[in-house]
Amino acid sequence: MPTSQPLVGLELEFLTFATSDRGRPSIDVLERITRAPLASGGRVTCEPGGQLEVSSPPAATTSQAIAATTRDVAELHDRARAEGIDLVSVGADRWRPPTRVVDSVRYRAMEAHFDRLGRAGRQMMCNTAALQLNLGVTPTNHRDRWQVAHLIGPAMVAAFANSPNEAGTNSTRLATWMAMEPARTAAVRADRPLPDGWIEYAWAAPTLVARGTDGSCISLPVPLRFGEWLERGSPIGYPTVDDLTYHLTMLFPPVRPRGWLEIRYLDALPSPWWEVATMVVTALLDDALLGEARRAVAGTHDLWFAAAGAGLEDERLAVAADNCFALAVAATGDAGVIEYLERYVARRVPSWA
Repeated sequence: MPTSQPLVGLELEFLTFATSDRGRPSIDVLERITRAPLASGGRVTCEPGGQLEVSSPPAATTSQAIAATTRDVAELHDRARAEGIDLVSVGADRWRPPTRVVDSVRYRAMEAHFDRLGRAGRQMMCNTAALQLNLGVTPTNHRDRWQVAHLIGPAMVAAFANSPNEAGTNSTRLATWMAMEPARTAAVRADRPLPDGWIEYAWAAPTLVARGTDGSCISLPVPLRFGEWLERGSPIGYPTVDDLTYHLTMLFPPVRPRGWLEIRYLDALPSPWWEVATMVVTALLDDALLGEARRAVAGTHDLWFAAAGAGLEDERLAVAADNCFALAVAATGDAGVIEYLERYVARRVPSWA
């Protein structure tokens, strides 16, 4: 594996199904599963629709992150099985209506806000699951890594799509996120460096809620972009630092900066394919390959909708995916990466086929 990679962390989400009736498990059962940390130091949390998420501690290398997460995922499966729950690694739940099982101030506020915009918000909150990569940056590489993480995104979405629907969409999960509220979920401009592009994005995004002094969430009387609220105030006053901090957690672009880069555009994948996706993306974002990765995906950086919809059937994305996998194979020599290339990418079929 490349050696210049800063710290790596992984987050794997799983849809949960009660073994007895395929319904959603109760929050009491889910809380029993999430109560204790996992064997390798990761933690497990419950998402709004009952999805369970394993978050690994940061590791020095990609292989160490994968090894630790593998152990924690095995323990989570054991815990879930003991409670009569099946964990499913797929990007979108197309079998059940979106139903929230976690009741919290944050999720109540999000649900109320998104319900005013349509159906995609509840679908996103309750019926999607992702593989998230958290990659460290350094003072010398953060601008290039930020940009290339965006540039390779559509090709990676197409290559690892794992949430089909009846209409022929390959990544229903990403399509749902993009349809929800574009000012909150679209990609940040890749041609704008950090921090400028992120500040512009955050200032232009609608403010979902304000924070009360007691920790509650308060709807703004008049919906405002955060920049407008900052400049003009509102009937409840001007935003505080807490309001800004909370606002940033309510922005969901495909790549999000948090002192590290959150790569948020990949569908949940079963083993061994989540390991392959992790190796491919981290290889492409290694300092030694950033220039080649740019060239590999030339002309595809804005094809997010095509990636979610047509996937590898779009020849531009298929060629970009070929190029990316050629780089990843040369960098890693990993048998799983080679198998995925031959089984899915070279055949132009998604990972769920």
